[in-house]
Amino acid sequence: MTLSVVDKDKHFTLAVIPWTKEMKNLDGIQQCIDIIHNFGLKIKCLCLDRQFYAANILRYLQNQRIPHIVPAKVNCDELRNKLKERKSKTFQYVINSGKKNALEITICDCVLYLMGKKEKHGTAHHPFVVYGISTSPRKVREIYSHRFSIESSYRMRNITKAKTTSKDPAIRFFYPLIAFLYQNCWIAIQWKRFRKLQRGPMVIESDIFQLDHFAAIIFSEAMSKFSIRTIEDIAIS
Repeated sequence: MTLSVVDKDKHFTLAVIPWTKEMKNLDGIQQCIDIIHNFGLKIKCLCLDRQFYAANILRYLQNQRIPHIVPAKVNCDELRNKLKERKSKTFQYVINSGKKNALEITICDCVLYLMGKKEKHGTAHHPFVVYGISTSPRKVREIYSHRFSIESSYRMRNITKAKTTSKDPAIRFFYPLIAFLYQNCWIAIQWKRFRKLQRGPMVIESDIFQLDHFAAIIFSEAMSKFSIRTIEDIAIS
């Protein structure tokens, strides 16, 4: 489980939490909140994956007054019927209605017109649970779109993650940590050394200094520093 800080176009991985079969989703969320508070950070909006759409998690976030956006699971006819209009809207909904753990939430239904995109027509509904922030569909989509940078970070992680056949969970967890540290350093260098000289918002010259180039520099320096001449030397040492 990863915890990331997104500041406009800057994305840093703040923590990587090992996951076990005994852990519950709420345990992971509480651990992330504790990490954020221990760093002295404030949450402008917590963007969670769809798997965290559950009454106990949403109730915890409401009780803690933490602004959040969570994609809603359309798993009942009542909610499905509310998502049939052609315009975006915001409405109140009770999750687990009629049960002891029922909870009232606010859902923002962001409707997109496909207009032939990927040979599809009509509308697409993207319902989000929204709390503590603007319920403007455009604003909700804009904020949540930054969360998708986490998905790209997983793909980039494979560029720098060492491969292993070890079954030791500590080793298998250690290698992704190093890969995420690579990414954090690379992003920091990009924003410090590869910004366009222009007025207005900062723009990064991303094609000039790519992650695989940065990884190659580190690898070359490590080979030179430790007098390693071949890959076989790494395996033997």
